[in-house]
Amino acid sequence: MQTYSSYFDRVIYDLHILSACANLSIRFCDFTAGVGFWVVMLVYLFIRFVDFKRALSKKIGNFADCTWRVDENLMKTATALALSSTRRDEKAALRRHIL
Repeated sequence: MQTYSSYFDRVIYDLHILSACANLSIRFCDFTAGVGFWVVMLVYLFIRFVDFKRALSKKIGNFADCTWRVDENLMKTATALALSSTRRDEKAALRRHIL
């Protein structure tokens, strides 16, 4: 598993993957799937903001130690959504871009 030097590195990494999925969905699939990804990204940012405020209130010094409850499920759902809504030849391109 990849380690992250800070809380913000992890958030930036996750947002990069989500935005790539959204842009590829808009380009290869349909507009609705891409908009769905942007909604997922906004929910993700809200969850991160709440976690960040909670961590600040507890005065945790190293944000990399915060629990990542929703990350794995959110990323799996976003990837599955992208792959389920694309055609076969576009799935290969999407997998190469994500992986």
